[in-house]
Amino acid sequence: MKTLQTILLAAAVSLAASSVFADTQTASVGYAQTDVSHGLKTKGANVQYRYEWQSPVSLLTSASYQTGDKRFNHATGYDKWDVDYYSFLAGPAYRFNDLVSVYALGGVAHGKGEHTYHTNNRPAILVDNPKDTSVAYGAGLIINPQPNLSLNVGYEGTRLKKYDFNGFNVGVGYRF
Repeated sequence: MKTLQTILLAAAVSLAASSVFADTQTASVGYAQTDVSHGLKTKGANVQYRYEWQSPVSLLTSASYQTGDKRFNHATGYDKWDVDYYSFLAGPAYRFNDLVSVYALGGVAHGKGEHTYHTNNRPAILVDNPKDTSVAYGAGLIINPQPNLSLNVGYEGTRLKKYDFNGFNVGVGYRF
């Protein structure tokens, strides 16, 4: 009988301990904006997923889609740029305490654009249609003001062709 009680007590303690150190996940969605060379801005969405286990180090993934356009006026017409930007990054996050974490990411970004020139009383002329894929990087801060609430702010950057992309993202997530 004492053996059975000891086994049941050990099982209860181990179950309670494992629930304290259970894996947690966070899914967040937010706004992303990037400044591109020559005054063009892209705007869109960012989603992040974080997986935490019994360690202060965890895994974070981030994906963004952004789009933007800009007109540059001239005396005889105008140039127009349309840009689409996609990125997928992953990397470690480090939890300092229940409230604050930081992360660093690396991955890939892809951009495509369309540059047209419009003159008075003429159809648009396609000047360039650049596409490029390159290494991207990011870093950020995550705050958990409540156990199930996550707020994140981050930086993301890359260079596609001859254009620098430097942006930020902010998001809110649910931790479960």
